[in-house]
Amino acid sequence: MTVSVYGWVDREGTAKAGTGFTSRRDRDGCHTITLDSAFSALPVVVTCVVNADNGLDGAYPIEITSQGFSVVTTESTGPATDREFSFIATG
Repeated sequence: MTVSVYGWVDREGTAKAGTGFTSRRDRDGCHTITLDSAFSALPVVVTCVVNADNGLDGAYPIEITSQGFSVVTTESTGPATDREFSFIATG
């Protein structure tokens, strides 16, 4: 059976929507998502900047494990910067 966890995280690292996870802001543009229940294998994770200013802003999942993942958010200028983002993890 496929399981999904989804959420919306604000730029301070606070969950605005979704259940089944906790979120934490680690530093500028870097957040950690910890899942309440681990997947049985590595999940597929898709992330997206919320309210992007243009098509060059990004939210990138990294360090994916069965227990969670990290997200780096950027603006079009390149360096990591705090942005709201949404995600879905499916496995």
